[in-house]
Amino acid sequence: MLDFKELSADGNDFELLVRDLLYNRGLEVYWSGKGADGGKDLLCIETHDSNFKNTSQRWLVQCKHKAHSGHAVGKD
Repeated sequence: MLDFKELSADGNDFELLVRDLLYNRGLEVYWSGKGADGGKDLLCIETHDSNFKNTSQRWLVQCKHKAHSGHAVGKD
């Protein structure tokens, strides 16, 4: 079982964990890294291959790591 308190409190480890999980699910994933990112921690590109038309969908992912504080993510 994963104890999220083992991840760093600054959230970087959590972002990298989510990045790796999405990558393992077949998405192309880009991490914005440390610093001001405007709430966009990961950019994911999901591709759909088809016999008729290949398409892709882009997803912006914002990660919140609250295990150390015990608080929930608010509406803001």
